[in-house]
Amino acid sequence: MSRRDILELEAQTTRIAEFQPAFVPVLLQTSEYAREYLHLPFGPLSLDADEDAVDQMVAKRMQRQQVLYQHGKQVTVVMLEGALRARVVSAPTLAGQLDRLTAVAGLASPELCIIPFEAAVPVFPLSGFRLYATWSSSS
Repeated sequence: MSRRDILELEAQTTRIAEFQPAFVPVLLQTSEYAREYLHLPFGPLSLDADEDAVDQMVAKRMQRQQVLYQHGKQVTVVMLEGALRARVVSAPTLAGQLDRLTAVAGLASPELCIIPFEAAVPVFPLSGFRLYATWSSSS
């Protein structure tokens, strides 16, 4: 699925739900977090992308976040506490990201849920996932 397809899908849906066990989801990332994340060894630079491509990827991620401010959208994000503590980015970038999450938690649309380390997790989550739903008020 291309980035354009994802933008269109997110524009058409009324509800987005995402689970991430290991990192902050794209819809909540600061540009600094996104940039550092995309520079990790498994990232696009390892696949011959250049800095211009990374800049474009960061810009698209920031563009996608507009869904958080759209009337009629419900966005639910569930993360394991480890996603907030994983040092995949520098300490200052992580601190800025945590500040961003605090600000986003105060918005009307997104519901931010953190599963604490103390909680029992019946299966080991190997990857995250995202669900898109659209339902009409007329039935």
